[in-house]
Amino acid sequence: MTKEKKETKIFMDEPKPFKQKLLDARREMSNPSRGGKVEFQKGRKYVTLQDLYDEVIPCLMNERLLLVNEKDFKDGTYFFKTRILDVDSEESIETSSVLNADLKIQDQGSELTYHSRYNLGCLLSIRTDYDDDAESIKSKEMRKNGYIKPEQMHELSKILSGISVDKYKEILSTLKIKDFSKIPYDRYEKSVKYIEKCINKHIGVDKTEEKKS
Repeated sequence: MTKEKKETKIFMDEPKPFKQKLLDARREMSNPSRGGKVEFQKGRKYVTLQDLYDEVIPCLMNERLLLVNEKDFKDGTYFFKTRILDVDSEESIETSSVLNADLKIQDQGSELTYHSRYNLGCLLSIRTDYDDDAESIKSKEMRKNGYIKPEQMHELSKILSGISVDKYKEILSTLKIKDFSKIPYDRYEKSVKYIEKCINKHIGVDKTEEKKS
């Protein structure tokens, strides 16, 4: 007796759309652990980068999504980009934040770690800061004569995104600073209001354009 050979046809499933992959990956994620302790604020903890990676990366990998971090330089400013890339379609989503170019080498690693954590949390809507938003009195006093915090710089970079180089430089000149990360902590709110006023109403920035019109 002869055995008939059966042909086996393999049908490959079409890959899921990128947005569906993101949705499915996010559904699998739980709230990350909070292994970081907030200095000067006893009992308060935050999500470390490792906490975030432990929860997020396996879920992304299951959906063939790749996490990419990279530095970029544009118009005299360094940016830190965080991207989630679909290896099948090559579609991606990303967010970026401004890096402080004046930091010492030994402090740059801590800054990159912070931006990696904060950007990824923003992309996936995962809160990574500590439980209580209110700062302690001691913390406020420490910041009073210092510069703005990284999370404030991150929010400011969103406001500044898309403006021209000339506007960027003129606002810096008006504020009498070389870099936006050098805005004094106690002047942050006033500086943001002024910057938004310049961008939205073109006051104090587009004087040259107003004269031409």
